Amino acid sequence: MATYTEAQLFQFLSGFQVPEDVGSKWAYSNVDAGLLGIALASRTNSTYESLLRARVTGPLGMNSTAVAVSPEMKARVAVGYDAKLQPAPSWDVPTLPGAGRATFERE
Repeated sequence: MATYTEAQLFQFLSGFQVPEDVGSKWAYSNVDAGLLGIALASRTNSTYESLLRARVTGPLGMNSTAVAVSPEMKARVAVGYDAKLQPAPSWDVPTLPGAGRATFERE
């Protein structure tokens, strides 16, 4: 996922077919959340991280929340778990930071 490019995302979207029964059932999509982040950043001529810092984390005083995780932040990160309650690896999807980007790996 770390090598997934914006060009690949737009290529995928160019052939995407909307399901016939839109609204018939709930589904979460990282692509939807990530695309919204790209659109918001583009609209403000900014990066997603700068926009997040200016509009959300900065005003709320969330100084330990970021897209690019510093070594100091990495040392304090909570471990995620999978469905089998095993530690789950972090994702790195720089093309879709609005979907929740983590650039650290569990040691």
